Amino acid sequence: MPTLRVGRTEIDYAVRHSARARRMRIVVRPGLVEVVVPAGHSEESVATFVRQKRAWVFDSVEEVNRKSAVPRRQRYLSGSKVLYRGR
Repeated sequence: MPTLRVGRTEIDYAVRHSARARRMRIVVRPGLVEVVVPAGHSEESVATFVRQKRAWVFDSVEEVNRKSAVPRRQRYLSGSKVLYRGR
């Protein structure tokens, strides 16, 4: 599996060749970074594309990880106010 290095962070990504794809694109999901490539592209062109988009990939992976994190349970103390319908 190819790896993208951004600073000290290493991000593994999978390459999927598709006959239906018209252009290269990157899909980021929790635990998965996938590069969808039209049939016939070389691994070198895929690596160049991913290197050009490394800042976006890094930011997207961080955002997906942040959003998929389990929220901490909120503790309620006696006399605490609880929001109901935004009030």
